[in-house]
Amino acid sequence: MFHKYHAAACFALGLATLPKLASAQAALVQQKEVGADGQPTRIEFTAAGRATLSATSAKQVLRQQLSLGSKDEMRAARTEVDELG
Repeated sequence: MFHKYHAAACFALGLATLPKLASAQAALVQQKEVGADGQPTRIEFTAAGRATLSATSAKQVLRQQLSLGSKDEMRAARTEVDELG
């Protein structure tokens, strides 16, 4: 019986925190431009968002903003090198 209440409490707590996580990630995005096809063409993060995001969490936020699934892969479209290397 205790396990059922414990599982239900954990589930309810998880549901309660989801909107806060979504709003926290939405607060990291300052501007999002969408093209004619409905896909984002530009996502600009706030100054606070740029300061607090690590490389892994930035990838997670981008995956969420681009609505990528677990089987989708992000790769560099092109790479540029300047005179300094």
